[in-house]
Amino acid sequence: MKPRKQFDVPEAEREFFVSEMGAATNHVMAGDALAEARDRFDFSPWYGKRIDAITDLLAQSLQQLYVASTYQKTSVTSLFNGGVRKFLSYCVEQAQAQGRELQVEEINRPFIDHYLAWIRRQLKDDGEVLGYVAQRSIYTKTKSILVQACRQGRLPDRRQLFPSNPFPQVSRHYQGEQPLSLEARRRFAEALRIELAAIARDEFDGTDGQALALVCLLIALRTGLNTTPLLELSRDALLPHPLKPNWRMLVSHKRRGNATHVQSMRWSDQLVETASAQTDVVWWYDWVKDRTAPLVAEAPVEWQQRLWLYRREQVGRPRSVLALTVDQLILTAQRLVRRHALVGDDGEPLRVNVATLRKTFVNRLYELSGRDMLVTARLAGHSVQVSQSHYLKISPEAKRAFHFAGTTLLSTLQTASPGPEAAAPAAATPIGHCADPVHGERAPQQPGRLCTDFLSCFQCKSMVVTTEDLWRLFSFYYLIDSERNILNARDWEQWYGHVRDIIDTEIAPDFPAAAVKAARERARREPHPYWKTRDRLGLPHGARA
Repeated sequence: MKPRKQFDVPEAEREFFVSEMGAATNHVMAGDALAEARDRFDFSPWYGKRIDAITDLLAQSLQQLYVASTYQKTSVTSLFNGGVRKFLSYCVEQAQAQGRELQVEEINRPFIDHYLAWIRRQLKDDGEVLGYVAQRSIYTKTKSILVQACRQGRLPDRRQLFPSNPFPQVSRHYQGEQPLSLEARRRFAEALRIELAAIARDEFDGTDGQALALVCLLIALRTGLNTTPLLELSRDALLPHPLKPNWRMLVSHKRRGNATHVQSMRWSDQLVETASAQTDVVWWYDWVKDRTAPLVAEAPVEWQQRLWLYRREQVGRPRSVLALTVDQLILTAQRLVRRHALVGDDGEPLRVNVATLRKTFVNRLYELSGRDMLVTARLAGHSVQVSQSHYLKISPEAKRAFHFAGTTLLSTLQTASPGPEAAAPAAATPIGHCADPVHGERAPQQPGRLCTDFLSCFQCKSMVVTTEDLWRLFSFYYLIDSERNILNARDWEQWYGHVRDIIDTEIAPDFPAAAVKAARERARREPHPYWKTRDRLGLPHGARA
């Protein structure tokens, strides 16, 4: 077991000075980092709302985490935006409802339980209730700050304050980002090329930060880097290749696991004169490095080795030098989608972020490598297991390759009447009939051995489905559908998703609607004995419950 992280802040960093000007004044903390924390996190909206003591507590806890070496500043910013702001809003509602000042001592287990209930009632912009994963995210970010107060002794012991597992089985609800299809990737890349061409000609109508974010999205698309290593690329990350003069090496660092990832890429000093310069990683890396060189001396010490620097252009705020953030990448990607009216395969606005682009990159590697899992994992910089469980998806193109290869017949196979529906005797299977279970297209091809790979039946030319088979077919259908509550969502989609789609879109429409409805209702009410328990399915190799 790994040693537990120590988040205690050194005593010298914990010292802070409280202004005598009243509760409505933010805390002023010693040191440049603490002054930066005060500037970054504005608690003034919550003072004067009858929760001053609680606001003080959270402000101090957040500022201490901000200067702690074990917490990245971007992570603390996420805690503030996604957790602290929500908790303080809840406290304001409680103070207004009770008509009195709330005190720190009132933060106890019932208070936290009520906060959890409040989170579960929150709505998204479209009026829908927040998703299960989003609810958990708010809670865990709030908890991180309150735990810091527990360590200071300002709140009860964490084991008494927080429920042990308020969001059970959350992994089953988490779907993550989906890779772009080939067509969606092409549309996104074309829109990005147009914007980058304007930047190269100095005709871009956005801010320097937006221009930098577009270049960053390009490098994400072309390299598949994770968000943090991408944003933390250093100014000397691009190195000459030791053996090939027309190649460069892009070196990135992943803090989690303390890993270094090296990618080689072809480069030519003539690219600056060609249109391909608009999408060349090396060319744009050098462009950003030259563009941001004058800002290095003005940047905070911890950012002076960063590549992605820009000057703030917000009216009414200091024109200080900042580093690119995740939020800016997201906002710039959304702006690009709106500007070019980009839509996904479902007709909805395209959802693009660095995670999407990384999964698109990894899936592209998988296809180009001939679906070699080892090669894909090595080039992506992670293990085969991580590739399978977190990155590789059945692409829309691959899904379209799954078609029903069998035959549907409205009459029984036992008919002796001549005509196109008359067929050779077929063997009954748990989901239909098989014209040749021994020597069929996907059969074992060995005398005496019958095919039992029922998931492959749907792509086998030997499969035959009649009206009489619909009860068995839909009994199987509802059993695999129930597996969604047991298997990891990714695994269910990989093993069963295409099968259900084939039944819905290619088999059921061939039969009378009344027959299909009756078979569905019977299968729900009284499933075929073969498909009553999931033991018949087994757990596909590599699938995780």
